[in-house]
Amino acid sequence: MRPLPLRADPLALPSNRWVGVGRGDDADARTAARDATLDAVRGSDPALLIVFWDASLEGDRVLAGVRDVVPSAPLIGGASDGLVAPDHASGHGVSVTALGGDGFSVATASALVGSDVADAGEA
Repeated sequence: MRPLPLRADPLALPSNRWVGVGRGDDADARTAARDATLDAVRGSDPALLIVFWDASLEGDRVLAGVRDVVPSAPLIGGASDGLVAPDHASGHGVSVTALGGDGFSVATASALVGSDVADAGEA
């Protein structure tokens, strides 16, 4: 593993980095995703979107709503039985976390999940 670069203040991050979290709970999956993404994107050019949605929503409509706001940033996530959201306890809707600013290097990959989740994670 490569060591982290030394800084005068190891907890200081570049001032132009940002993180935002948003939630959408509209009954329409595309609208809910669009609302959540608009809330989450705090700066220009997000480097990564982390998206989770209630498993009862149509995934293709969720992704379309996210892409209405951010057409091309890398995206990870998926359907879930519960959501991590900034201010709601309900598991319904769409939750988006966005990371942006200078200094991010993001790579994503996908794998089919069969009977062994550990094997899929390794792949």
